[in-house]
Amino acid sequence: MIKRANKKIWIYSSFFILSILIGIIVLDLRPDLMMRDGTRYNQIAQGLVNNHEYIAVYGHITYPGYPFFLAIIYKIFGYNIFAVFFIQSILLGLIASLVFYIARRFLHLNYLFSYLAGLIIILWPYLILYSVLIMTEILFIVLLLLFIIRYLIFKESPNVKNAVIMAIILTIAVLIRPIPLLLLPWIIILSLLIKWKYKDFHFNKNIFKKYIIALLLFIFLLSPWIAFSSYKIDRFVPVGSNIYAILNKVNKSYLYERQVFDTKGYEEDAEIVLHKILLVKLKNTYRFWKSGIEGYHAEAVIEKYSATKYLIFIYRVFYFLIIGLGFLSLFFLKKNKHILNLWIILLYFWAFHTAMHTHPRFTLPIIPIIIMFAVFSLSEIKNLILKK
Repeated sequence: MIKRANKKIWIYSSFFILSILIGIIVLDLRPDLMMRDGTRYNQIAQGLVNNHEYIAVYGHITYPGYPFFLAIIYKIFGYNIFAVFFIQSILLGLIASLVFYIARRFLHLNYLFSYLAGLIIILWPYLILYSVLIMTEILFIVLLLLFIIRYLIFKESPNVKNAVIMAIILTIAVLIRPIPLLLLPWIIILSLLIKWKYKDFHFNKNIFKKYIIALLLFIFLLSPWIAFSSYKIDRFVPVGSNIYAILNKVNKSYLYERQVFDTKGYEEDAEIVLHKILLVKLKNTYRFWKSGIEGYHAEAVIEKYSATKYLIFIYRVFYFLIIGLGFLSLFFLKKNKHILNLWIILLYFWAFHTAMHTHPRFTLPIIPIIIMFAVFSLSEIKNLILKK
């Protein structure tokens, strides 16, 4: 027992040491990248620290989780973005540790394969990049993985305690990024549909009640922020007021089709008919899985370090290998019930961004899931080979 505990301590420690070392190296090499979102979060955080006021930026009220995270760091360390990057590097080690824990505890992988999943997380280029940017991704992934752990525990033991903890974690995650706002209803509906599809439909009132408790508590915990932001902007705000601008760009003006994808037929004066709308959504199903590391950010890195173009090529090959192995886990659904539970969450993010707008960074939160699927597939392939 003591040996096993010591082994886990060394494993978790190695993730944090590696993530900090990589963070230090990347901080020294990174080009100066600041996205518009990062500027907004910075302004809000400084407003909280300096004036004790939550300000609107660009006429919008932004979801508060990440600005408060920054404000706490700035309050402790002063206005020091390198402190943010250092802490996010530590959080990257936490992400790897949580992935290791899920792989061991729920997917029942051995230490070697579980460690491999965590190690891939630490070395994943996009995760390393976002650990040294003022962006929500790293913090959001930590909360998403914590929610996943509690959700899987809830599936094993559906009691009030687990429902309450699940709701609290999900609320914090939504306040960082509002994407999983409808995740709980999605889980409930899809779980019922899957049971019906496989002729295993038995309406369990007890489990359903616990889901409803989690959902009602989630709404209750989110309500004060919705009330505050709606009052501040003088209109109903579902977490962030920029949702209206996003909806306009995505489903009315199709601005992203012109500016991001340069799609013909979606010019400013073009008529947007039903088949054009459906075509965009169809394209989003595979755009969601684009490898990323392209555009002006990639160009900035390549311009500074020309050799990185070869590393980018290697990353893309490795990326699609991981995606392919991840999808292969669908053939092993019967091997572990939690594979299906994790696919329910992955499908939510895929469906959400198919319906809305997609970008490689929007895929990043479910990359830890797809990595676990890939390693699970490798483990099953190994077992099949050994059986022969």
